[in-house]
Amino acid sequence: MPGKTKESDKGKKYTTQQLLDLCSSPGDGWIGLRNDATQEVTTEAEVAYIAEVAQGTKKPPSGAADASGNWKIHISIHPEDMPRAIPILHTLFNDPETPLMGMKIATQGALALEDHQSSKEVALIFDKVAEQTKEGQQKIILFLAKLGEKFSEAGIRPDPKPPLTVDTVNVIRESGSTIDKRNLENNKYDAKITFKEGEPAPYFYYRDELMTLIADTVYDAYRIDTPRHLRSQLVKVGDVDQLPPQYKHNPTKRTDDFLYGVILEKKLEEREALRKQELNQLINDCETYAASFAAEKLKWAKKSSADLEEPQSERAKNAFQAITDKEKAINLIKTELEKCRDNKISPNQLLNNIGGPLQTLATRRDSGGLGISAKFWQWVDQLRAKVGLPQTTAGIRGVTLSKNITTYFQAKKTSNVPEAPDSKPKVTQSKG
Repeated sequence: MPGKTKESDKGKKYTTQQLLDLCSSPGDGWIGLRNDATQEVTTEAEVAYIAEVAQGTKKPPSGAADASGNWKIHISIHPEDMPRAIPILHTLFNDPETPLMGMKIATQGALALEDHQSSKEVALIFDKVAEQTKEGQQKIILFLAKLGEKFSEAGIRPDPKPPLTVDTVNVIRESGSTIDKRNLENNKYDAKITFKEGEPAPYFYYRDELMTLIADTVYDAYRIDTPRHLRSQLVKVGDVDQLPPQYKHNPTKRTDDFLYGVILEKKLEEREALRKQELNQLINDCETYAASFAAEKLKWAKKSSADLEEPQSERAKNAFQAITDKEKAINLIKTELEKCRDNKISPNQLLNNIGGPLQTLATRRDSGGLGISAKFWQWVDQLRAKVGLPQTTAGIRGVTLSKNITTYFQAKKTSNVPEAPDSKPKVTQSKG
């Protein structure tokens, strides 16, 4: 979808309780919402309307929920578990790490219909930008993985009836909605997304939403009337039968199918391993810098003695205090990183907790002309970026400052300063 979505087209931004009230409606409908909506429901009339929808005296709203992506994901939830599943889903839906997407949730009235499609209680479509970038694809997979994990932990059950168009090539179920049966007749298949190996039933299914299945008898005429740039999305119903299983949900054989064959739980395990590896590296960095600052602090303490001229001695004292502050800040950051690695605090708590120490490192940066390498400031800036703090001044400034340190030491050589996070701390005693 080219261009930006108008604010009025994004639908409403509901609280979890408002969404629960809407979805509890005995009326037949789907509640649509997008996670970039900003129009909160606060007016007296809007609040009263939600109450009436929940009571069944008003029809459910038909809000905007679409995004520009190619893949439509269905979430299978046992109708009895929907009231417990919706808060979990809504929390992850609004998580800052979740890519832009639209979502539709069936109301209780829709779920109660005899003709309700099985295992399609919720539908998602992500933004095309997220689908077409590696980072976006990883975020989509992690969203589904975290959702599956939360559902599993909470005992949320999938719908006991899978879609008719999944694993039903040789078994035709008699029960099914009119749409289920029509999808089967038209070879409109979904593929399952596995959360955990050996699971009795999946939570997730998906298919190419852009393709259009056309009956063989009218295909040629339909193709002629279709704009040239859209013809690649047309598929003969009869041709689907000839496709191997991995393409039945993707009959145009799109090459950007990043969900087929994925096992979500393994992705969570891989992410956790990478997270701990990154945290351990950051902890090692902290130890390296803390050791260097300790050695630097000792040297400044010696140089602040009374044998230096008063202006130099005062500046040396200031530098000693600055390096002390930095050493304390580094050790505080290290402690918080260790807590996060050991799952004692969440990543969001980590970012909140290290904001102050990182600010200390930035504000005491130029104090006393400390000889700290540019690489250290690059390291600080990377952490500050994760926290959302502005960058410090250019890293090269630290190199310039390191040359000025000889003036305050009144010596030709100084101690080594931390040059690389992955190197062991090196301390050389100054001569003079």
